[in-house]
Amino acid sequence: MKLNQDTVPPTFFDACELLVRSMELREIAELREGFPSTPLAVAAACSWFGSFLRNAWSLWSMPPTPLREDMRRWTGLMHPDDVVTLVIAAAVATVRGDVFDLDEAARTFRAHRADLGCLPDGTFLRLNP
Repeated sequence: MKLNQDTVPPTFFDACELLVRSMELREIAELREGFPSTPLAVAAACSWFGSFLRNAWSLWSMPPTPLREDMRRWTGLMHPDDVVTLVIAAAVATVRGDVFDLDEAARTFRAHRADLGCLPDGTFLRLNP
């Protein structure tokens, strides 16, 4: 992948487009052949890449980046882990020619956060769930 680390996408859709445009033909072929397709499976398979994107896109910075704010507006989520996982999952779906339902994926992540006892931004509601 030839990702320009100086480019920080401001929106979810810009981030997805940037990832897809940055992929090499070999990577696209690999994604089409057997990469996980559900957002939670993508999270498990791409933890190293997610870490790279979180740092490259300054997703831990405060105040939140425009990308995190855009995700909050669209999905109610803004935790950096959720942001990069949804972006990667949408990019994978695009490359595979699959439909990516951002609303459904966001519901899954909001439920996951609630099960952990967290707000959508990852803040814990209680220390001992």
